[in-house]
Order: sequence, then structure tokens, then C-alpha cells
Amino acid sequence: MGYLIMCPKGCCSLWAEDVSELLEHRDERSLFMCPCGHNGYVEKSFNPHEKDDFLRGAVSLGQAGETYQPFVFFVSDKPEGKIDDLWFAYYYRDSTADGGRLKVGYGTGRPPSLSTNQVRVLQEKAEQLDVNRTLQV
Repeated sequence: MGYLIMCPKGCCSLWAEDVSELLEHRDERSLFMCPCGHNGYVEKSFNPHEKDDFLRGAVSLGQAGETYQPFVFFVSDKPEGKIDDLWFAYYYRDSTADGGRLKVGYGTGRPPSLSTNQVRVLQEKAEQLDVNRTLQV
């Protein structure tokens, strides 16, 4: 599945063949970049009866060389402005498909989604439990 990064200024677009290529087109803040240098977006819809969402960037969470590569999309309900949600997903190379095609996984339906407020609550709870210290080896 490919991704079309659109420029909000309407001057250009960029096609990424798969999610790993999409992730190559990010700035230092992990936002998608158009060829012109503006921050771009990818329009995404899972169901024709739902509103469109706009993928604005992504954070890679996996280690190089691992089979499954988790990542989180930054999502908004408009091509520009505030990022409202985070979508959790992963990709992996399916060696059974022709050419070892990359596949993106979300679970059933659409990706698990947390609002930015929900992420703050999650972060606060993790800090209360001292999760980072607990998980250190």
C-alpha cells in the first residue's frame, strides 16, 4: 500500500511505495515533509462513511533489524493545525509475498487510537509507577 504525501500549500506531492519509504520523508520533529520543504500530510480513510483523517508524521519505535517495526502516527482531523490523536501500528516484511513486500498491521478495523490527553494520562500513570526505572535492566 502506498502513501501520497500532499503539500498543504498545494504546490507538490510525493509518493511513498510503502510505510518504510514514508518514514524516510520526515523532519527532525518526525513530521512528514513535502519536496518543497513544507510539512505535508497523508489523507487516510478506513470506511467511506467515516470522516477522513490526516497522517501528519510518525515516530519509529523499533530497533533496526527487528522483524516487527512498531511506530505511532501523528493524526489530525485537518491537513494543518493541531495534532489530535496518535495511531499505534507496526510493519513487517512478509517473506511469503512476492519480493518480500512490507505489510502494515493495525489489528482489526482501524489502528488503536489514543487522544493526546489519553497519552498524557498514560504518561502520568507510568511516571507514578516509575515504569522507566522498573523496566531498566
